[in-house]
Amino acid sequence: MMKMLCAVLLLGFAPHCFASDDGLGTVNITGFIHDNTCTVSTTDLQITMGNISDKQLEPAGKSGNQVKFTIGLKDCGSAASNVAVTFIGTAPAPGSPLIAVDDNPGAAKGVGIALLDDQQHTIPVNSSSRNYPLAASSPTASLDFFAQYTSFTDTVTSGPASASVTFNLTYQ
Repeated sequence: MMKMLCAVLLLGFAPHCFASDDGLGTVNITGFIHDNTCTVSTTDLQITMGNISDKQLEPAGKSGNQVKFTIGLKDCGSAASNVAVTFIGTAPAPGSPLIAVDDNPGAAKGVGIALLDDQQHTIPVNSSSRNYPLAASSPTASLDFFAQYTSFTDTVTSGPASASVTFNLTYQ
């Protein structure tokens, strides 16, 4: 009798003890399709700054030659009218607008890289550029910039001077 009672109790509770849900769930997907953005067509830019004497960058604030580079955009939506670019990186000193060069053994010291817009205005690191206009009638755009070595100390030490930054686009 006791065995039968245990079997009945187990069978009565079996669906609750051994059954899980029926394998169904929900995945909620959200997003928004924009008509005011572009696709970056030049995602991996290689800029060759060339060679410059450390003495040409002394004292602090002296700059080398400007090297032009272009960020290409394609598939721009017709609602996009302007775009600003923010170059994200590390400054070599607090409050400096420059991009720090890599701090590898033997690397140059006292120099950073200035980024300028197409009107030759400095774009401080981690700050937005001016707004570049986008033509509603054109699905492509070329955003021109310049890079140049600029010293931030009175004495510059020679060595490799390379840096990497990422960039973000902000549309308006």
